[in-house]
Amino acid sequence: MNRIFSVFLTIAMIFTLCGTAFADESTVTAIKLQIGNPVMTVDGREQSIDENGTAPIIKNGYTLLPVRAVVEAMGGTVEWESASQTVTLNHGGNIIRLTIDNITAFLNDSSVNLDVAPDIIDGKTMLPIRFIAESFGFDVDWNGTDQEITITRRGENETPLAETNAPVAANNILIAYFSRAGENYSVGYIEKGNTEIVAEMIAEQTGGTLFQIQPVTPYPEGYEDTKVIATRENESNARPAIANKVENMESYDTIFIGYPIWYAAKR
Repeated sequence: MNRIFSVFLTIAMIFTLCGTAFADESTVTAIKLQIGNPVMTVDGREQSIDENGTAPIIKNGYTLLPVRAVVEAMGGTVEWESASQTVTLNHGGNIIRLTIDNITAFLNDSSVNLDVAPDIIDGKTMLPIRFIAESFGFDVDWNGTDQEITITRRGENETPLAETNAPVAANNILIAYFSRAGENYSVGYIEKGNTEIVAEMIAEQTGGTLFQIQPVTPYPEGYEDTKVIATRENESNARPAIANKVENMESYDTIFIGYPIWYAAKR
């Protein structure tokens, strides 16, 4: 398995089991959602994701997306079995079963290893949207600049992945990056670091999963304060502890790693 190292972020996704959106399966061609926006568009028509104002978010490098609203907008159905904590998704006769905290999913009874195990956060079920959408005959695009997710139906001549009767591999490109947001002295506010911007550009071009490396002790917002700490760490050959980790690292064939080069920290 070849591994290529350069810059990155992990995409996985959250879905709530209490949405109300629905659209006819034969006509839906595109669904758009945006991080922090409780309104999605289905073929250009705006509608609330659910009555509770749920909006997609990014948490610990993962994109969390409301599942019921999206799957029903595709024309599918969602069932939740609380005893086994299993979600069953049905679309066009293709059935996906996922269980909380289990990386093994089932697509039409064929087992598939996921990048990220489904989880529940604040009553919302986290599921990998790319695996689900592609299994149901849709493609997923991520626009890092606008933080938009676009789900589009494949052309009629293209075969949905679920119809190949072969296990569907989740996205196997990982973009892991460390980036320090800092002061913009010209406008006076905190903005994204350069490494994060580059990581998002790579993710947009490759469709890879973004993962933001987070230190246990965050660096200061002010650059001069950060430079003092970085100089001290460089002189002591320090290895700051990392607060998060990539799940199922072995499932990725290509890995981009990105990090800042603080030459100015050396005096």
